[in-house]
Amino acid sequence: MLEKEQRTHLLSLNEDTLFAVISHLSTNDALLLSATTRVLHDLATRHALSSVKIRFRDAAHFKTFCRYLLADIPNRLYCVRRLEVNAEACDGPDMLDVTVPPLLADLLEKIRPGHLQALVLYQPEFIIGGESRIQAAISALPELVELRLEDFAGVKSVQSLVGFSPVLRKLALKLDFQVQIGDVLAGISHMQQLESLELSGGEPPFLEPIIDAGLRLPTVRYLHLSSICDSVFVHSFPNVRRFRLEDFYHWSAGSQSGVRGWQRLDYVCTAFMALQRWMLACPIHWLDLMAFEMYPETPEFDEMCAVLQKQIRPAVLSLRVVEEVSDSWTCLIDTLPDTRCLELVIYNAEEPHADQMKLGQIDFPALLARQNIMYIQIYLDSVATAKHPEVVLSGKTGSHTPLSLSTIAELDATMAAKAHRLACSIPSLKYIALGWRRPENDAELDFPPTVRASWWRVVGSGEGRAVEPMSMELGEWVSAQMRTPGCNFGAL
Repeated sequence: MLEKEQRTHLLSLNEDTLFAVISHLSTNDALLLSATTRVLHDLATRHALSSVKIRFRDAAHFKTFCRYLLADIPNRLYCVRRLEVNAEACDGPDMLDVTVPPLLADLLEKIRPGHLQALVLYQPEFIIGGESRIQAAISALPELVELRLEDFAGVKSVQSLVGFSPVLRKLALKLDFQVQIGDVLAGISHMQQLESLELSGGEPPFLEPIIDAGLRLPTVRYLHLSSICDSVFVHSFPNVRRFRLEDFYHWSAGSQSGVRGWQRLDYVCTAFMALQRWMLACPIHWLDLMAFEMYPETPEFDEMCAVLQKQIRPAVLSLRVVEEVSDSWTCLIDTLPDTRCLELVIYNAEEPHADQMKLGQIDFPALLARQNIMYIQIYLDSVATAKHPEVVLSGKTGSHTPLSLSTIAELDATMAAKAHRLACSIPSLKYIALGWRRPENDAELDFPPTVRASWWRVVGSGEGRAVEPMSMELGEWVSAQMRTPGCNFGAL
């Protein structure tokens, strides 16, 4: 422990050190800190303004905040690194005030080039189409690295893509149904530094003409598609490592197109039925299966399991089980000898305690003892878990009182007993996590954030195997290491 004379008062630190400390806070916490002392006000305000979300119910709110930023451009507007503009309460573009686009144009024109790094626009068709200066202002931001056009990007927004920065690295578009994907790709063909591309919506695949096979964006590493179907995407994005597919119908078969699929992927998030398509029949380090429901044991199901076992061979497998725990996913797990990390999220919006009961009925030790699982995470994910987690983990109903210290201790003891049983029954197991999560959000790639979880490390051998608690930080670090391609599982 430091002696009194050795302690350093926070306010005695120099400005650069103080700002480095403050930069670790959330923008909301920084805003609260700015009101504490005059010394911290300017530094905390600068960090609070680094990420600005303007969500307004009428144009007056937007005008007020714009005037605030423009009143002190060097100390306010120049601090903005990420800007999000969302008229969240409007019923549609026709309800937006026509003064909004010119005000936004004023902001974008006065932002010093190289400062704004990310821009998120809702109702982009109205905003970009309502003020010609906005497209020019966005095009004049040479160091803008991320652009998101939400709800919904139409023809005008897509036409403006041609003029946007060629050094853009992240682009996300939620498209109007009248927009053709081919037009979008033609508009971004000059973005040869693009690393992340998300396209959702757009013209239905079966109505859209074949995409220009001459397009190539070799720098794209993360590709997120929705209802997009042609195998030419493999040719256009040859170096994709992380892939998310919301729909799976109407993909072209390799034997018909003559185009080979990706050779290897680090991460794939998709529906189980998509795996029967040739394009995803390659080695995948982390396979994240969305909404894995009960599938009948048919020849098609057996064929997909064979593809998983012989071609995909995931080292990390994430399963979201919806509505009921079925035999089909236990059969799936039983066919994956190369899987080292297993993540299960059991979801039921109506009766979360029922999932807990069904989860308890599954003989995980018998199922996994035949495998080489080193790390297992089991979570419950339900609307009710965020409000009443004690109901979920205890399996009891009717009591919606907050968790008491004694209840928490009881739950911890129950989970520790379950972890010990798993450790003693599965010889290969090294790490265990049990808990529950919030309902799924839109965070890129990852599972929803954990509400409460307990982590254990398995120690000892043979009959002397036991579990010792780990911190959540260490457990999540181990999980992140296992998700990393090339992970040396034996060294963890």
